Amino acid sequence: MKLLLYASLLPVIATVTSGFLKYVLLYLHAVGLAWILIQRTELSVSTNMYGLRQAILNVSLPPKESWFNMGLWEKEGLTYHQACVALVNAVANYMKLGRRTKILDVGYGCGDSCFHFADAYECDVTGITLETQQWENAASRLQEQWQPLSDRMTLLQGNANDISSSMAGKQFDHIVCIDAAVHFGTKWDFFRDALPLLVPNGTIGLYDLVFPQPLNELSPFTQAIISWLCVKLHVSLEHCITITAYEEKLKALGYIDVSIQRLPNKNVFGGLANYMQEQQRRCIDSGLGLSINNRIFLTGAGSVYRLLGRREWVYPVLVTGRRPDSKTAIAGEPNSS
Repeated sequence: MKLLLYASLLPVIATVTSGFLKYVLLYLHAVGLAWILIQRTELSVSTNMYGLRQAILNVSLPPKESWFNMGLWEKEGLTYHQACVALVNAVANYMKLGRRTKILDVGYGCGDSCFHFADAYECDVTGITLETQQWENAASRLQEQWQPLSDRMTLLQGNANDISSSMAGKQFDHIVCIDAAVHFGTKWDFFRDALPLLVPNGTIGLYDLVFPQPLNELSPFTQAIISWLCVKLHVSLEHCITITAYEEKLKALGYIDVSIQRLPNKNVFGGLANYMQEQQRRCIDSGLGLSINNRIFLTGAGSVYRLLGRREWVYPVLVTGRRPDSKTAIAGEPNSS
């Protein structure tokens, strides 16, 4: 009866609504219908006294890794951890990150990229992130899991759009920002403030998103979809620019040797979508189960990433730029005119 009542909403949505609202409601209806079918399937399966409930007792918590980027899925069979490391290494290689150098990692999440730079690249790492819970998690893991690296790591809480204050008087060989700049209030202020923090000839490197053409040149339907995605992903519409416009903005701010390389959509969005689907299946098959919120997250986000993997509405890219040598004055430095 519940399924029948819910399904009866479909013709109502199709006839009463129109435009972008219609597409959103149809999408949400499909997700809800899938959820009801999943629940019915699970309830119809006979169970033993205990089933696989012991799975929850055998999972190591907290997890040793807590990565949270889109990953780079160039090979089959990668774990999420491996794909995330591959994306970090791709940024590092693209910007020619040096070993045993000083790094500022902006938007580091729970610290995994910082730990990786300090361990694999033997760098002195300063990290800054906005979210209190992630900062506390990273600081705790540094003491419990990564204590040998603590003498060359500093994990801070702060706003990327205010690094000129939080990092006053400091300079770094490299500044990295992996899968975070799209969430800044305006990443152009971040780029402006980051330049004086680089040593002469120091480099900045990012994983970021760009668009194939200006937003106002897209069809109304595509504009509506992208605007909706930006709201859901907490992305400012100000960041919806092309590769050419991105390069011009960085050069106008004073960066040289600016370069942007596009990654295949299927190797980022498509790979993540596939992994989300498989991970949901693994959790259910192992007996762990999933909460409603986590199922909606994996199903909903996975559907969005699968769509982005097939449609070229947005491009995943690697970005790098360099600060000019010491002969060139940089706006924002105390000794600049």
